[in-house]
Amino acid sequence: MKRILVILVGLFEIVCGGTGLFLVVAALGGRMPKEVAPLLWYGVFPVAGIIAGALLSLGWRYGFGLSVLVLALQVPVIKTAVLSLHFGVAFSYTTSAYWAARNGEPGVVLGVNLLALGVLVILWLSRPGRTEKT
Repeated sequence: MKRILVILVGLFEIVCGGTGLFLVVAALGGRMPKEVAPLLWYGVFPVAGIIAGALLSLGWRYGFGLSVLVLALQVPVIKTAVLSLHFGVAFSYTTSAYWAARNGEPGVVLGVNLLALGVLVILWLSRPGRTEKT
């Protein structure tokens, strides 16, 4: 059962990475808002998700660690006037709160991507004891 969950998490990462890569290409091509591409590091983060999902699904050595890293980076959501950190653009179910600045300047949005957090918990609870391939 654990192996099936790990494979499903890997497939989920591949699909999310592919969707993110599609969004970056569409943003750079002018079909989506241009703000999407920098959020996903111009395709670097979606490619990392695809690689992590493939390595995890195949049971290779660094698949679990890379998948945990990619999912953990998708959990926080931080938006300020100068910084926007939200890697889970393609698939996310986010809850967030807005804190307004007292001096009239732009506030801060802090949140949690609950979908990424849930998948990370599933992956962590079904982590393999040993890797099958090197």
